[in-house]
Amino acid sequence: MDLKELLTDPMFLDLVEDYVISLPDKIEQLRTATRQSDWETVKTISHQLKGSGGGYGFNEVSNAAAAIEMLCEPKKPDRKTLERKIEALSEACLVARELLEEHRHLI
Repeated sequence: MDLKELLTDPMFLDLVEDYVISLPDKIEQLRTATRQSDWETVKTISHQLKGSGGGYGFNEVSNAAAAIEMLCEPKKPDRKTLERKIEALSEACLVARELLEEHRHLI
């Protein structure tokens, strides 16, 4: 199912909304883990977002998370590069929220 189909199915709409609402917390967890040099947590969260973003049809979220995950394999990532990638993911999450809000105005 693509995003458009998920948003038109009342069963899935609540799941998509819950997912989008959870994204700012995930971004904050990534930022905290980065500040603490907890690369395993950064890798785990980004891996989860890569899969869930794609599953919910938010390909930009998935792609941005994949870029973060790749930075954490197999060595310690460059912190500045990682911070830039997290900001790109944060922007992708904002776009996801805007898409959801746009859809809400259409129904």
